[in-house]
Amino acid sequence: MLGRGRSTTPSDWKQSRIEHLQSMLKALAISKSGKRRALAVLTKNYAGAKAVHNLLHVSGLASCFDAIWALPTGGLYRCKDEWHEMCTPNVCHKADLLALVAESPHEFFPQLGSDAFEDMGPLKMEGIVLVDDQRANFQSPSGNQVLRFCKVARYDGYYRNLGYVKNMGGIGAHCFEDYETLKMFVEEPSTYKETLHLHCVERHFERSSEQHPVELIIFDFDETLTLATFMPSDPTFEEISWDLPSLEGSDWTAEDLLTYNFESPFCSGSRLQALKAMLEDLSKRYVLAILSRNDRGAVAVLNLLRLAQLADFFAAIWTMPFRQQVSCGAWKADAAWHVFEAPLLEVPDEKTEILYHIVENSGKWFPQMEGRLRRLQGLRPESVMLVDDEKENLQSASRFALRYCKVARYDDVYRNCGPLNQLGGIGAHSFEDFELLRRFAEAPWEFQEPHFPQEEADKPNAAPPWEDSRVPSRSEELVKLPRSRLRKSASSPTLRALGDLANLPGPMSRSQSFCLSDVISQSPRTSEPGDDQDAHEICLTGMDDSPR
Repeated sequence: MLGRGRSTTPSDWKQSRIEHLQSMLKALAISKSGKRRALAVLTKNYAGAKAVHNLLHVSGLASCFDAIWALPTGGLYRCKDEWHEMCTPNVCHKADLLALVAESPHEFFPQLGSDAFEDMGPLKMEGIVLVDDQRANFQSPSGNQVLRFCKVARYDGYYRNLGYVKNMGGIGAHCFEDYETLKMFVEEPSTYKETLHLHCVERHFERSSEQHPVELIIFDFDETLTLATFMPSDPTFEEISWDLPSLEGSDWTAEDLLTYNFESPFCSGSRLQALKAMLEDLSKRYVLAILSRNDRGAVAVLNLLRLAQLADFFAAIWTMPFRQQVSCGAWKADAAWHVFEAPLLEVPDEKTEILYHIVENSGKWFPQMEGRLRRLQGLRPESVMLVDDEKENLQSASRFALRYCKVARYDDVYRNCGPLNQLGGIGAHSFEDFELLRRFAEAPWEFQEPHFPQEEADKPNAAPPWEDSRVPSRSEELVKLPRSRLRKSASSPTLRALGDLANLPGPMSRSQSFCLSDVISQSPRTSEPGDDQDAHEICLTGMDDSPR
């Protein structure tokens, strides 16, 4: 686990982060063999390439870069000490522009071949490293994919005198090990394999030293219990009277529903059985519930859980947003499930707000408040553990999930559905997730995030005159692609086996990547001769929240 070394405090940021960036960028510009690398900035900053250059110039970083490209069009390149304007293709996605850079590097580095910069020769996509804080930038809807990347961690917090700021980032913002790790990755990318694991956190709160136990675990459904959610189009699937024979003649078989929703093509063994074992274990010690943003409603979620033999482990299911004529709540008593209207209209349409409403009004969310569920009558916010794949669900503008597990998201070719984005699933890539979640539920205080006391200048009431000058943050996610299978043919099997994934053409088998953060995963693998060839010709940085 990287990034567990010396933490970076706000005072460290003021004193030395720019110097660390300067040193790192100078080191990246020259390989171990002495070959010159091109460094560029690729940004979606609406102010354009000139504004980005000016900010880099005043910080003393501009001379470290050879080019600045601003999407959708426009850029600058440096020849010796002078910067010149250049035209770039009108492209909206970073991965698409990098594919063009690999095809025609001279169009993006006009200074190549001059006295200032020797020609780098042929360039491949694996010769480009992208450093960025937004996961959606690593693969475009067109299919272009960045093969080697560094994902900079995003976080929310009180920042200087700007008050509470969301979606901040920055290489080395929380751990100085980021700089050395990035340099090592660029030199030997083949020793890093993309890691997609569960991330468990207990936030700092006033009573954290009391180590109050977890009482209620709330799971998301889509891309958390499932890898991706597929449901029959039959409207009777949303009725509590639905049964298995109803699938006859439908667009899905029971086997396909279980496989597409719960089994993972990315690792060996049955994920469904491992998930069932974990939920059975947790249900003996905690109350389990589901809170999902699913338009089909609580009963459709329940029926899919019934099919997978997972429903008995849960006490209640709630779906949001509120929709008329669609049941948004279901609760279980004596092995029988009942439909009810969850009090969604009493609370804002945000999961964290709902979590606190459950704490304060548990009887409204659990109509069966008797027996072992009486333990929920004295809930505290820290008594609830949230398991979800969406970062936005872990906090609202004013409240936080104090204990949470963030499920890894990823984009990939999924069975015979073609490329899908925003896939997820506990244990989808490693069954270690299941044991990690058990350990976190038992002792969340062992997973506390670093806490820095808020400085006086950081308080929200100290609003500076430039408080509106920050570039608006963007969501990490593109619109979720529809969950549907490609049309079957005689030569197209229903399911794509794990072995088939490795033989897919093109860049879908991306493997060399890692994250930069205060909690990072590094997974070395055995390096093979030639793995790092041409892997370090260009290193690109996304400006918006990466070097800043």
